[in-house]
Amino acid sequence: ALVASAMLAAAKDFSGADVSLQNGGGTRSSIAAGDFKVGDAFNILPFRNTLVILDLTGAELVAALNAAADFMVEAPETRTGSYPYAAGLRWKIDLSAPAGQRVQALELWADGQAAPVQPDARYRVVVSDYLASGRDGYTPLGQRLAERRADTARDMAQALIDYVSAQGTVVAPAAADRSTQRFVAR
Repeated sequence: ALVASAMLAAAKDFSGADVSLQNGGGTRSSIAAGDFKVGDAFNILPFRNTLVILDLTGAELVAALNAAADFMVEAPETRTGSYPYAAGLRWKIDLSAPAGQRVQALELWADGQAAPVQPDARYRVVVSDYLASGRDGYTPLGQRLAERRADTARDMAQALIDYVSAQGTVVAPAAADRSTQRFVAR
């Protein structure tokens, strides 16, 4: 959640974004209590990914999240890294549901207010260049045409460093602010 929040904050420095989306496998360590050091950001985000802003419809966003969940269910022993985390979005996930229907009740979440994601509405979604290329099961994201994609060249680890610096103190999000609101295992 912290990485997703940092991504969303960094995107606002460019052309803005409504929400951010990050795969669990893109982060490689936890954040320990105490002082946050620059090296911590590079331990958490060791892949040198950059931020990409995609222009998606609500239907495309739902399809991308379901594709990631389906990818994980197909091989849970090796693909749990595709599990999605977000800032500005909440959902329920049911891994026992049929393929393409596992992510449910997708809603925008900001300032304590929820609104359903509308299939035909357009959303600006910030993701890593890795996810924007359709990797880790996020195949629908890799299908965005150049005119619906803005490469920021902003390093994700630097975005995390800047975010933590600006916040001063960071804490785990409250339950209502977490992207996964309900989880049903397969």
